[in-house]
Amino acid sequence: MFEPHPASELFPLMDDVGLAALIRDIKANGLQEPIVLWEGRILDGRNRLKACERAGVEPRFRELVTCDSPTAAVVSANLFRRHLSVSQRAMLGALAKREFAKEAMQRQEASRARPGQKIGSSPNEGAIFPPPSKPGKSRDHAAELVGTSSRTLDAASHVLESGAPELSDAVRAGKMSVSRAARLVAESPSVEHEPSTSERLPEAEARIRRCDPKAFLDTVRIETADLLISRPTFDTTPEHYAAHAQYWLGEAVAPMKYTSRIFLVCEPDIDMVHALAAACLLQAQFKCCHVMTWSQSGPARGTPGYDYRPQHKVILHLRGLDAPVLDAKGSREATTIHRDCPTIEALAERLIRHTTKPGDLVIDPCAERGEILLAAARLGRRALGATLSDACFNAAVRAGCIADG
Repeated sequence: MFEPHPASELFPLMDDVGLAALIRDIKANGLQEPIVLWEGRILDGRNRLKACERAGVEPRFRELVTCDSPTAAVVSANLFRRHLSVSQRAMLGALAKREFAKEAMQRQEASRARPGQKIGSSPNEGAIFPPPSKPGKSRDHAAELVGTSSRTLDAASHVLESGAPELSDAVRAGKMSVSRAARLVAESPSVEHEPSTSERLPEAEARIRRCDPKAFLDTVRIETADLLISRPTFDTTPEHYAAHAQYWLGEAVAPMKYTSRIFLVCEPDIDMVHALAAACLLQAQFKCCHVMTWSQSGPARGTPGYDYRPQHKVILHLRGLDAPVLDAKGSREATTIHRDCPTIEALAERLIRHTTKPGDLVIDPCAERGEILLAAARLGRRALGATLSDACFNAAVRAGCIADG
């Protein structure tokens, strides 16, 4: 009766078991949600139409008058109906990116066909979309829509364009992570592949690089790190804290597994804490658990240039959507993390011991003197970090870190 719209095929059809359940429900309760049409084609409701036909129930339809983006409409309507992993959402985003690019071309063609006429002013003329609500690249729109980082989506696009449909199908079905699929594509005989440093990293070694955080994070494979503890640096003015925090954290989450955790240790500056907390709430693959404080010894006293010298730090705790709940029952450390932690190294040991196991990868993009990396190595974790300061890098090497690259 109706053909499916290309955007509707972003999500696969139900399997026989799910379709049979839908047929039974429609037989018992009728069709609750009408089938959505756009340009005379099915935009959302292929499964419902098929179930209605099998159940012998007359389907109901709803025709959209305007639609900013059929792709965005389909993803928004279906993304939270299904329990998708980060890798599955990344693959969905890669497919959506293709559709966004096609929509952009259609807008350009419509604009050239009717110069001076507002696109979308006449909804009944066919495939003419209003301009998108936010300008930008298709990749960025797709990543924001499905709730993944741009790096994760790039890996999914690489898998999708590799000419290996069995890999992309496995990721879409939830049988393989997108990072593993991307690694298999890179390791194919036709592609020369140098294993990443994180793969070559032996256990119980703390490695540090002299580079900026972004350059470091770009070398760590996506979804490979188990824990991130860091003291993000803000080398900008307070009015730019929000943009800096959002960009920094957007890069930092790309290497993290969805079973991992993130601890951000920052100064008790209200602008800085507010900016980081707002950025944490934007991360779809992490849950912002709570804000903690780490007390340091010493009285609060006035200092030149400051009203008071802060004697504590603020710690923002993010937990991956699939990270297990911590269980410290019966431990003397079950009640607090800042007690008996006079240094950042002692604090890091407590957090690492609580949230990881030997052999896990701990990263610190702003490693300073390598204290966190050394704490991880002492506990048998793989540790990898970076600092931009020559003095901090040399101090970290003297303390026992291994210069990497």
